[in-house]
Amino acid sequence: YAAYSQTSPCGVVVQNFNIAANGMAGFTSSTLNSTQPGFTYASTGVNTGFLERCAIPSGGSVYEIVSPTYQSFASQTTIGYGFELSGSVVVSNVIAYLQYVDNTNQINSVFMGSITPSYTGTGSNALATICQTFDISAVTGFTPGEAYRVILDFTAAQSSNNNQCIVFDNFRTTGTNS
Repeated sequence: YAAYSQTSPCGVVVQNFNIAANGMAGFTSSTLNSTQPGFTYASTGVNTGFLERCAIPSGGSVYEIVSPTYQSFASQTTIGYGFELSGSVVVSNVIAYLQYVDNTNQINSVFMGSITPSYTGTGSNALATICQTFDISAVTGFTPGEAYRVILDFTAAQSSNNNQCIVFDNFRTTGTNS
């Protein structure tokens, strides 16, 4: 777990989903382009939790995960975020947004980037580790020390059966739980 050290630009793991009683741990999920459900909590045993979406229909389904609220530090100049994707279904694209409330109490969602995950391994051994940073000064109305959420939209690259899944785990960010 050296990739998750305190010096990582994407922060430390703030949610690994390994405590079953926490379930989704404040994360929410939906499907953006269909009536199908989003990611749900799953576990393969003690201390092995994660979020997954199985049985991907054909047609480029897009699934969204919204993080709980995190607090940035007053000294921060960037927001770092990261996560792992695994499972037998490959994600072809991830769109990331920063959501925050500005000083006029308006909820804003700002595009942080488009990510093409790079997987190592294949099939059920496929793994993509994502680590990104976003410059706070690029956001109008957001200042260091404010609360934020990370919104991630995942496009599935293929259709699958009930046993083939996208797995989301080990969410990291540079903020702290708000």
